[in-house]
Amino acid sequence: PGDVAGFQGPVSSARTFLALTLTQALSLIGSRMTGLAIGFWIYAQTGNVTPILLTAFFLELPGILVGGLAGVLADRWDRRHAIILGDAGEAAGTLLLLLSFLSGGFQLWHLYTAALIKGIFMAIQQPAASAAITMLVPDAQRNRANAIKELAFPLAGVLAPVLAGLLYPLIDVTGIILLDIATFGQAVLVVLLLHIPHPRPTQEGWSARGGFWSEFLGSLRFLRSRPSLLWLMGYIALTNFLLNGPLELTLPYLSVLTGKESTVGVIMGVMSAGALAGALTMAVWGGTRRRMLTLLPAMLLAGGMMVLYGLVRAPVLLSLALFGVLFPLPMTNAVVASTFQSKTPPDMQGRIFAVVYQIIFITAPVSFLITGPLVDNAIEPMVASRGWAYVEPLVGAQPGSGMALVLLAAGLLIVAGTLAAAAVPALRRLDELLPDYPAVEKTPDEPAAIPIDAGSAG
Repeated sequence: PGDVAGFQGPVSSARTFLALTLTQALSLIGSRMTGLAIGFWIYAQTGNVTPILLTAFFLELPGILVGGLAGVLADRWDRRHAIILGDAGEAAGTLLLLLSFLSGGFQLWHLYTAALIKGIFMAIQQPAASAAITMLVPDAQRNRANAIKELAFPLAGVLAPVLAGLLYPLIDVTGIILLDIATFGQAVLVVLLLHIPHPRPTQEGWSARGGFWSEFLGSLRFLRSRPSLLWLMGYIALTNFLLNGPLELTLPYLSVLTGKESTVGVIMGVMSAGALAGALTMAVWGGTRRRMLTLLPAMLLAGGMMVLYGLVRAPVLLSLALFGVLFPLPMTNAVVASTFQSKTPPDMQGRIFAVVYQIIFITAPVSFLITGPLVDNAIEPMVASRGWAYVEPLVGAQPGSGMALVLLAAGLLIVAGTLAAAAVPALRRLDELLPDYPAVEKTPDEPAAIPIDAGSAG
């Protein structure tokens, strides 16, 4: 045993986790830079934002439609191979995009196709990467490990725009895409050198063996038989829905309130700093032993700060509110990942994580689709109506007040939903009600976790 970066356990496993996390973070930064560079180029050429939003849609579409099925592959294959395939497949989609630009024949459908290809391989890689942490980090340290993994997202949010803004005038969109491909290359090379243990078969895994659909349905049966996990999935899906659409209003809302792009940029920088600070805090602290005692108070804080965000107008208070909204989110993400890593069989976690991600993340595009038209066509026009007098003391009657009401309502619903969730024993006592599954490496002489008969692969 040893101690690497605070993780008590095998030194090689801790180093593997840190190497894997770092390479995936660099790859994420590269992908964000490409997305921004292409956004710069498309907006300069067309003046439209719709292609940028459609690209994000096609990137998420495979995970939404078939993410649960892709998780079967993450369990059948060596998890290291699934991670490598994910990076290589995303690199292939990016390479096709580069060739399109270099040929001078770029069309928007090329971008959508590349995003779709990348989304397919992301759907395979993400559950495999989450399941790999189970085999690399002891349960007592997983909150911290998942928080370190969460650091990649706010870091990419801070670094990618700066790097893309500096490099785009120098190397254009094709140069940034080449850098992105290089980050995928380093990820593949590093993971090739790592050892990610394969889990020993469990009774639950054996009972779900069979054909492709049997294995997928086995993961659904497992979740259905554990109401505590279903409650957790439903609660996180609800909060994800209530957060994503309203937070997407941040740029137009702050622009209306402040009227200064520089002020908006500073406030949004503080917002990203909140997520970064939350991930760092969780990485150092590690959370409570009973994970729900970290999750539920954290979401109460997020909801309360969302209420404040809808009520205040001064830039300093807006910055404080947004910092407070983002601060607890990496903590909740880390706790949710750690909970499923502990409470589900390691040899089924590819499928379990894929289903969980599919159900939770489908709420984000739904929230986007509802929030925009609701604000534009209903809430903002109501500001001039006679009935607005009932809410005017809270949010005012100036431009942007409709968005303020949406933010206020979302925060109140998060607080109410969290209090209601805390009243459900199956969720509140999840840590005690469900057993932990030990992460034990499969030895070479043991059979595969999911045996596949020659005639049952379909």
